[in-house]
Amino acid sequence: MGKIAGLNDKAPYNWRRESQYRAAGDIPHHAMRRIHAHAAARKIPLTADHLLWGADWKEIDKLVEGMGKTMPQHLRDRLKPALQTPGKVDGMAAE
Repeated sequence: MGKIAGLNDKAPYNWRRESQYRAAGDIPHHAMRRIHAHAAARKIPLTADHLLWGADWKEIDKLVEGMGKTMPQHLRDRLKPALQTPGKVDGMAAE
């Protein structure tokens, strides 16, 4: 995502921590705009709401399926428990 946003490829690691300008996990606005434009140009169904608020695993799975693709195996393994029970999977929100 860093390269897509026109930044260093390690830049997103810093987004995990809060700064005086944004909360932890928030993507800087200039990066959001570039990521959104990148997705739109490639017909990836990423919305501004996804960038602002995130998406649960079920929604991500439907979006990937709608693109005619399958979730990568390493993510499918994490997704399966999230689809069966609400809560968190490996520290990530399931719903």
